[in-house]
Amino acid sequence: MAADPKRAKRLDKTLIPPAVTTEYVNAIGMMFSLAALLLRWKWSAWIGVFCSLVHLTNSASSDDRTQILSLFMLSTSSLVMVYMQNPAPMSVG
Repeated sequence: MAADPKRAKRLDKTLIPPAVTTEYVNAIGMMFSLAALLLRWKWSAWIGVFCSLVHLTNSASSDDRTQILSLFMLSTSSLVMVYMQNPAPMSVG
């Protein structure tokens, strides 16, 4: 018996709920922001800022605003601190 292709598509969309994806982006953003603060990696700070913006735009209105704001402030402050410690542009190699 053949499966209904419309039902298969509908099941594929529900495998990973969007709330889980935003939580992963939140955790990745925090890790990269902390790595930027501790190890002074500029690229890590930029990834943290990108992840915090993705989390901010994809979060539901019912999510905890203090967690979203703290991630955004952590990533922004890590970017500022990294560039204050070494204002030279990032090297290619």
